[in-house]
Amino acid sequence: MKNVTSNTWVGLPAVDASEYPVVRFGVAKNWRGDDLRVVATAADEKWINLAELMVYAVGTGAPVTFEMVPDYIEEGQVWLKQSMIYACNSCSHDGGGVPALIDGDFTNFWHSDWYYAVTNNDPEYGIYFDITLKTALDKFHFEYVVRSNSDGAKPTQIVIGVSDDGTNWTKVDTFATADMLNAAAGARVKLPAVTCESAHKYLRFGISDSSNTDTGSLTGDLNFDGYKKCVNLAELMLFAD
Repeated sequence: MKNVTSNTWVGLPAVDASEYPVVRFGVAKNWRGDDLRVVATAADEKWINLAELMVYAVGTGAPVTFEMVPDYIEEGQVWLKQSMIYACNSCSHDGGGVPALIDGDFTNFWHSDWYYAVTNNDPEYGIYFDITLKTALDKFHFEYVVRSNSDGAKPTQIVIGVSDDGTNWTKVDTFATADMLNAAAGARVKLPAVTCESAHKYLRFGISDSSNTDTGSLTGDLNFDGYKKCVNLAELMLFAD
């Protein structure tokens, strides 16, 4: 990494980008004297893919400092990384998998399996995502985007859980709001805030029902080949409240 103002190169710390996926820089000034903050995220969670980053501290000449941070929260949004998310099921032949949920591109999508057997859905949470945080949260909310070209398998009921160890889960809320039920293709849906008695580093986002009308239930037996109940999403977002 090169600080152009001081014309010096600084190496990024040799750490696993899956553990520290964000570099947060100190505040610099632009030519008007406004504060600037630069944030870099690791491509594919490998810092080796970040070949060069130029940081301009215009006007002050002061070096721009940086630190590695495990979670980056900006204006309330917790920026999710693939290493933070476990999906109990993803379709291998349709959609872009978990990466499509967090890439900021609403034209692609994640899809649960709609033909081949699903064996690890949950009787309470349905098709779920487990999110592991470094910074524990006691109040948060989720937002998601419906698939851009179809609302035929959007979530219609969502169950939120929390855990202290990532193994034992406690259900804290269930949502089936009018916004969810009426959301059109490409719509962004904000769920109500979840407030917990204590902070948790493990969150579960479960989809227990969808608008898809094929055979089966997201919380029931989907262990068969053939068209079955499924769900899809274009994007998933988490916010600290």
